[in-house]
Amino acid sequence: MTITGGLMIGPTDGSIVSGSLRSAAEHNLPHALLSAEEVRERFPPFRLAKGLVAVLDPRAGFLDPEACTRTHLKLAQDAGAAVRFNEPLLD
Repeated sequence: MTITGGLMIGPTDGSIVSGSLRSAAEHNLPHALLSAEEVRERFPPFRLAKGLVAVLDPRAGFLDPEACTRTHLKLAQDAGAAVRFNEPLLD
C-alpha cells in the first residue's frame, strides 16, 4: 500500500463528509476537518466550491492491483493450492 493521504470533499451535512467524520470518531482514526481555505492553503491545486469542506485522512492510500494478485496467488500456493492458467473448462 502506498500511503498518500486522502481528501473526502463535500458539504458539511453530506453523506461523504458526515460519514467520514462518523467513521473516524467510531474507530479513533486520525483525521482533520478542513475548510475550503485550509484545503487551498495545504493543497494548492484544489479550489473547493462555496459550501464545501474536506475531511483529511492521513492514512489513506492505494493498492497496486497487480502486486495484490501476485501476493494472493503466492499465499494460496504456500497454503497448498494448485494454481493453473489457460486451461479449458471441462465441466
